[in-house]
Amino acid sequence: MIANMWETPDGTVLWSRHVHDSVFYEDTNGERYMVDGGNDYCHLSDSKEHPMKNRCIFNDEPWEVQRKFILRGTFDQDGNRVWVPLYKLSNGHIDSLVADTNIPESTKINYLTEQAYRKEHKINIHTHDYAFDGVQPISSPNPYVCPHCGSKNVHCHAGMMVDRYECEDCHFDWR
Repeated sequence: MIANMWETPDGTVLWSRHVHDSVFYEDTNGERYMVDGGNDYCHLSDSKEHPMKNRCIFNDEPWEVQRKFILRGTFDQDGNRVWVPLYKLSNGHIDSLVADTNIPESTKINYLTEQAYRKEHKINIHTHDYAFDGVQPISSPNPYVCPHCGSKNVHCHAGMMVDRYECEDCHFDWR
Protein backbone atom coordinates (compact mmCIF):
# COMPACT_ATOMS: atom_id res chain seq x y z
CA MET A 1 0.00 0.00 0.00
CA ILE A 2 1.30 3.44 -0.92
CA ALA A 3 -1.41 5.66 0.57
CA ASN A 4 -3.83 4.58 3.31
CA MET A 5 -6.72 6.91 2.40
CA TRP A 6 -10.44 6.60 3.10
CA GLU A 7 -13.29 8.98 2.23
CA THR A 8 -16.04 9.68 4.75
CA PRO A 9 -19.66 10.15 3.58
CA ASP A 10 -19.29 13.97 3.57
CA GLY A 11 -16.31 13.70 1.19
CA THR A 12 -13.49 14.27 3.70
CA VAL A 13 -10.45 12.12 2.91
CA LEU A 14 -8.59 10.70 5.90
CA TRP A 15 -4.95 9.83 5.14
CA SER A 16 -2.81 7.96 7.67
CA ARG A 17 0.77 8.68 6.61
CA HIS A 18 2.79 6.42 8.91
CA VAL A 19 2.48 3.74 11.59
CA HIS A 20 0.48 4.99 14.61
CA ASP A 21 -0.73 8.06 12.68
CA SER A 22 -4.31 7.81 13.91
CA VAL A 23 -6.48 10.24 11.94
CA PHE A 24 -9.85 11.02 13.55
CA TYR A 25 -12.81 12.82 12.04
CA GLU A 26 -16.40 13.55 13.01
CA ASP A 27 -18.47 13.52 9.82
CA THR A 28 -21.38 15.87 9.18
CA ASN A 29 -23.64 12.82 9.72
CA GLY A 30 -22.49 12.75 13.38
CA GLU A 31 -20.51 9.50 13.00
CA ARG A 32 -16.87 9.36 14.11
CA TYR A 33 -14.30 7.81 11.79
CA MET A 34 -10.66 6.82 12.24
CA VAL A 35 -7.86 5.54 9.99
CA ASP A 36 -4.51 4.29 11.30
CA GLY A 37 -1.47 2.32 10.17
CA GLY A 38 0.14 4.37 7.42
CA ASN A 39 1.48 2.12 4.68
CA ASP A 40 2.14 -0.80 7.05
CA TYR A 41 -1.42 -1.81 7.97
CA CYS A 42 -4.97 -0.50 7.80
CA HIS A 43 -6.96 -0.08 11.01
CA LEU A 44 -10.36 1.56 10.61
CA SER A 45 -13.16 2.76 12.85
CA ASP A 46 -16.03 2.85 10.41
CA SER A 47 -19.84 2.94 10.36
CA LYS A 48 -21.90 0.01 9.08
CA GLU A 49 -24.77 2.35 8.17
CA HIS A 50 -22.57 5.00 6.52
CA PRO A 51 -19.30 3.30 5.51
CA MET A 52 -16.21 5.05 4.21
CA LYS A 53 -15.03 4.59 0.62
CA ASN A 54 -11.65 3.00 0.01
CA ARG A 55 -9.37 5.56 -1.70
CA CYS A 56 -6.12 3.69 -1.00
CA ILE A 57 -3.33 3.79 -3.57
CA PHE A 58 -1.43 0.54 -4.21
CA ASN A 59 1.83 -0.27 -5.99
CA ASP A 60 0.00 -1.68 -9.03
CA GLU A 61 -0.94 1.88 -10.07
CA PRO A 62 1.10 3.51 -12.88
CA TRP A 63 4.23 5.30 -11.64
CA GLU A 64 2.68 8.65 -12.66
CA VAL A 65 0.07 8.05 -9.93
CA GLN A 66 2.34 6.46 -7.31
CA ARG A 67 4.88 9.30 -7.32
CA LYS A 68 2.17 11.77 -6.27
CA PHE A 69 1.31 9.77 -3.14
CA ILE A 70 4.68 8.44 -1.97
CA LEU A 71 5.59 10.90 0.79
CA ARG A 72 8.97 11.80 2.23
CA GLY A 73 9.12 13.37 5.66
CA THR A 74 11.48 16.34 5.53
CA PHE A 75 11.80 19.88 6.82
CA ASP A 76 10.78 23.12 5.13
CA GLN A 77 12.83 26.31 5.01
CA ASP A 78 11.55 27.29 8.49
CA GLY A 79 12.52 23.95 10.06
CA ASN A 80 8.93 22.63 10.25
CA ARG A 81 8.27 18.93 9.58
CA VAL A 82 6.44 18.49 6.28
CA TRP A 83 5.38 15.58 4.10
CA VAL A 84 6.42 16.14 0.49
CA PRO A 85 5.25 13.98 -2.43
CA LEU A 86 8.14 12.27 -4.18
CA TYR A 87 7.55 14.08 -7.47
CA LYS A 88 8.15 17.46 -5.78
CA LEU A 89 11.52 16.66 -4.17
CA SER A 90 14.53 18.23 -5.85
CA ASN A 91 16.78 16.05 -8.01
CA GLY A 92 19.57 16.64 -5.49
CA HIS A 93 17.39 15.31 -2.68
CA ILE A 94 16.45 12.23 -4.73
CA ASP A 95 20.14 11.62 -5.54
CA SER A 96 21.14 11.85 -1.87
CA LEU A 97 18.34 9.44 -0.88
CA VAL A 98 19.57 6.95 -3.49
CA ALA A 99 23.12 7.26 -2.12
CA ASP A 100 22.05 6.91 1.54
CA THR A 101 23.16 3.48 2.79
CA ASN A 102 20.80 3.65 5.80
CA ILE A 103 17.62 3.57 3.72
CA PRO A 104 16.11 0.06 3.34
CA GLU A 105 16.12 -1.36 -0.19
CA SER A 106 12.31 -1.72 -0.05
CA THR A 107 12.09 2.09 0.26
CA LYS A 108 15.06 2.94 -1.92
CA ILE A 109 13.42 1.27 -4.93
CA ASN A 110 10.97 4.21 -5.04
CA TYR A 111 13.83 6.73 -5.19
CA LEU A 112 15.61 4.72 -7.89
CA THR A 113 12.39 4.49 -9.91
CA GLU A 114 11.81 8.24 -9.58
CA GLN A 115 15.41 8.95 -10.56
CA ALA A 116 15.04 6.83 -13.72
CA TYR A 117 11.62 8.36 -14.49
CA ARG A 118 13.07 11.88 -14.29
CA LYS A 119 15.98 10.93 -16.53
CA GLU A 120 13.65 9.38 -19.12
CA HIS A 121 11.25 12.36 -19.06
CA LYS A 122 14.00 14.99 -18.74
CA ILE A 123 12.62 16.32 -15.43
CA ASN A 124 14.98 18.46 -13.37
CA ILE A 125 13.75 20.07 -10.16
CA HIS A 126 16.32 22.39 -8.63
CA THR A 127 14.53 23.24 -5.37
CA HIS A 128 11.79 21.64 -3.30
CA ASP A 129 8.20 22.65 -4.02
CA TYR A 130 6.30 22.27 -0.74
CA ALA A 131 2.91 23.27 -2.17
CA PHE A 132 0.70 20.19 -2.34
CA ASP A 133 -1.82 20.10 -5.18
CA GLY A 134 -3.60 16.86 -4.30
CA VAL A 135 -5.27 15.51 -1.15
CA GLN A 136 -3.67 17.31 1.78
CA PRO A 137 -1.50 14.81 3.70
CA ILE A 138 -2.33 16.23 7.11
CA SER A 139 -4.43 14.70 9.84
CA SER A 140 -8.08 15.65 9.78
CA PRO A 141 -9.69 17.20 12.85
CA ASN A 142 -10.52 14.71 15.58
CA PRO A 143 -13.05 14.65 18.39
CA TYR A 144 -10.46 15.31 21.12
CA VAL A 145 -9.97 18.72 22.74
CA CYS A 146 -6.79 19.84 24.49
CA PRO A 147 -7.53 20.19 28.23
CA HIS A 148 -4.85 22.89 28.46
CA CYS A 149 -5.78 25.37 25.67
CA GLY A 150 -9.09 24.03 24.25
CA SER A 151 -7.66 23.44 20.78
CA LYS A 152 -9.10 20.64 18.62
CA ASN A 153 -5.77 20.38 16.79
CA VAL A 154 -4.86 17.19 18.69
CA HIS A 155 -2.80 14.26 17.45
CA CYS A 156 -3.20 10.76 18.86
CA HIS A 157 -0.06 8.65 19.24
CA ALA A 158 -1.54 5.15 19.51
CA GLY A 159 0.33 2.89 21.89
CA MET A 160 0.26 -0.78 22.80
CA MET A 161 -1.58 -0.24 26.07
CA VAL A 162 -2.42 3.47 26.32
CA ASP A 163 -2.89 6.17 23.70
CA ARG A 164 -1.01 9.43 24.19
CA TYR A 165 -2.39 12.74 22.93
CA GLU A 166 -0.48 15.88 22.00
CA CYS A 167 -1.85 19.33 21.23
CA GLU A 168 -0.29 20.61 18.00
CA ASP A 169 -0.88 24.22 19.15
CA CYS A 170 0.43 24.40 22.74
CA HIS A 171 2.31 21.03 22.72
CA PHE A 172 0.54 19.87 25.90
CA ASP A 173 0.93 16.08 26.23
CA TRP A 174 -1.50 13.76 28.06
CA ARG A 175 -2.79 10.18 28.23
